[in-house]
Parts: sequence; structure tokens; C-alpha cells
Amino acid sequence: MTTLSFTRHPLCFLLLFWPTIVHSFSASHQSTFYSKRAGVVVSLTPSSTNWFNDPIVAWSLRLGTGLFTYASLVAILDRPRGTLLAPETLLEVRPSAVAGLGLFVTQDLGAGTVLGTYPGIVVAMNDRRVQQKAIQYPECQTYIWRFSDNSALIDPTNSVGTLDNFCSSPTAPFLFGVATTLCRINEPPKGKDVNVVTEEVLSERKVVLRLERNVVAGEELFMDYGPQYDRSAYR
Repeated sequence: MTTLSFTRHPLCFLLLFWPTIVHSFSASHQSTFYSKRAGVVVSLTPSSTNWFNDPIVAWSLRLGTGLFTYASLVAILDRPRGTLLAPETLLEVRPSAVAGLGLFVTQDLGAGTVLGTYPGIVVAMNDRRVQQKAIQYPECQTYIWRFSDNSALIDPTNSVGTLDNFCSSPTAPFLFGVATTLCRINEPPKGKDVNVVTEEVLSERKVVLRLERNVVAGEELFMDYGPQYDRSAYR
């Protein structure tokens, strides 16, 4: 979903060239010091035979360092958000009588227990790649959380719109990854109420999930997917 885009991350564009700027500045200012004992001025300018003065080596280092810095920053900005705060031993993903897989508790839990924050990558609602993904893989919309201000969403799915056990950064999947356990919470069937409530923190672009009431061991968790969720396929 995310590519190394100068338009999306303009700060990265500057960081790409910072090694060149720093080197050029330092090279244009010869460092010297005066030795009182010897009475001579000693230059600290690198020798002309220094390997760093080789233009090919110098530019390779500048470009390599810049690209590494750029890729690192993009990976951090595009890292998946979300945290599973409840111990994994308290939650179990298994087949649900409502739809596909569901999330169940393995022991009694009290009202107000914070389960965590909804996992996924935060992107703008008008992101063209997200729109294309929704058209090509409409099943991904089952898991995407749309914020109530209609300006951003959280997408926990992979490149083909399915849900893996972990949501990884598309830029650096080996560095970042969050569990998608909370994405398995279904909406309740008709006639049944939710036992999990959600709270959007728009300033931080996160959704907090907590228990609305006491739940008993073996009970399935249900929550409201919000007003932006498409329920047209519901029977």
C-alpha cells in the first residue's frame, strides 16, 4: 500500500541529501590549529590521497546514507499501529456461529477491561491505492476501520485484502508487525447486544477497545463497527 513517495513524505526528500550537504560544508572549511610548542599551523584537512576524496566513493556513500535514512523514516511513518493489551492467554480466535472466525474470552473478565487498540496502518481516506484495493479486493472492507470524521482509516489487511495473524509494514515488514487478534471481533447478530465498546481518539488516530460489561469464560466478543461500516450485505 505504501511506496517511497517524496510527495507523501517531503521531509524524507531533505534527509536524502543531508549527507551531501554536511560533507560539502565540512570540505569547504579547512580545520587548522596553532601549536604553541612548535610555532606552526597544522592543517587538519584530509590528505589528497584519502580514499574519501575519490568522487565515486564519496558520492556512493552520500547516496547510500541518504537512501538508508529515507527508507528508515518512511518505514517508521508507515509502521502498523495498534496494541494488544490483554494477555493472549485470555483471548482465543475460533470459528463463530455468527460469521467466520470470532474472538472469545478464555476466562471471566470484568467490565472496563481494556483489550487494546485497533491494529493496522493508518492512511488517508482518499488514498488512491486504498480505493483501488477496495475495488479489487472488496473483502478487505470487512476489517477496515473508518474514522468518524471521514478523513482517515485503519487498514489491517495485507496486499490482497485478507487478514494475516500479524499486520506488517509494507516498507519494512521484517521490522514492524502487530497482532490482528482484535480484528476478529464480530458485530452481534440481530437481537443481541455488544459487550465491547470502542472509543476513537482522533488526535492520535487510534481506536480503543474495552469491555462494556462483565463477560464469562467462553463468551464471544461483539462490538459495533461504527456508522461508517457498510452493512448492505447483512441479511
